[in-house]
Amino acid sequence: MNQKICVNSIGFLPNASKKASIVAESKDFTICRATDNAVLHTGILSDPIQSIDTKEHVSIADFSAVTEPGRYYIHVPDAGQSAAFDIDENAYQFPFYTVMRAMYLWRSGMAVSGTHNGVTFSHAASHLDDGYL
Repeated sequence: MNQKICVNSIGFLPNASKKASIVAESKDFTICRATDNAVLHTGILSDPIQSIDTKEHVSIADFSAVTEPGRYYIHVPDAGQSAAFDIDENAYQFPFYTVMRAMYLWRSGMAVSGTHNGVTFSHAASHLDDGYL
């Protein structure tokens, strides 16, 4: 994974704001379709600001203009290529489902079992005598 390009790898909604943080001396970026590497968008990075936390100079790539659903990546000269991400109306559906499944599987006081992505997670009832309201 390229640590110079930080992007929401879960994805983006088509008509929502889409931005990535870039730590590189570059001035421009491209959004490429992951299936065939076609360039769909070119943009100019914001002027860099110094991150208080990391002491790095960080620029923002705003690609909110890209609304076509698909799988993409960001390419930045001198920084490389980002992780792939989706633009999709249902971009957050599977992450939401995953979190809800985790909430169920974290339960104590009763035995739980569930399969997620082909892996079965389970545990016996726990904390039966030490949980108080």
